[in-house]
Amino acid sequence: MEAERLSARQSELAAETAREAAELQRLGLRLESMEGNPHLVQQHRRLAAEVARLASRVKAAPRALRERRRARVLSGALARSSLRGSATTRAPTSTTPPNPVPLAQMRFGRVAELRAAFSLSMLLIGVVALIQFARWPTRRPASCS
Repeated sequence: MEAERLSARQSELAAETAREAAELQRLGLRLESMEGNPHLVQQHRRLAAEVARLASRVKAAPRALRERRRARVLSGALARSSLRGSATTRAPTSTTPPNPVPLAQMRFGRVAELRAAFSLSMLLIGVVALIQFARWPTRRPASCS
């Protein structure tokens, strides 16, 4: 029942948003056609105010979209809970207790991490030293004979 109500509200919001966007587009075209005609200044002002009002409502549409998404999520959750409620038993959870990591393995892991960090640091320092102290061949200017 709740899922049906949410679905109806969702489709109602979608239709309203589409209607307002189409109306805004129609009014915008009409407003654009009135520009540059001095004898239509009063009508242009009224229509511009109407377009601004409708544009603010359409800009508020993301709020309606969030409401639609929320309704969709709620209806999905309700459907899942009704399916779950119809099942009489729950799926069994894992019955095996977790095994703690042995202390020797933890120590070995720490040593391996330290060795890897040290060797990577030495490799980077070596590359920097090679770049810094490498002797690049220099060009000698051609002698004028």
